[in-house]
Amino acid sequence: MNFLLDNNLPPALARALNELSKSEGHTVTPLRDKFPQSTSDMTWISTLSEEGGWAVISDLIRGGAAFRVPWKFATHGKLDQMKI
Repeated sequence: MNFLLDNNLPPALARALNELSKSEGHTVTPLRDKFPQSTSDMTWISTLSEEGGWAVISDLIRGGAAFRVPWKFATHGKLDQMKI
């Protein structure tokens, strides 16, 4: 499985998690390493959906509370929101 950490999480965290998960056959990539910073959300989300095999991890801050929002693109063109 490929994991993408969006721009709400530090790229260093993604790189550290990538090193820890290599032995399990997973990759963890920061959004800004895969797409230019000017890429719209619709573009990168559509691209990951088309590729399949991606889970997106985001840590959004709204109203002082932190929400983890994972999305999974398990199959081509299919987006599932994972319950955690």
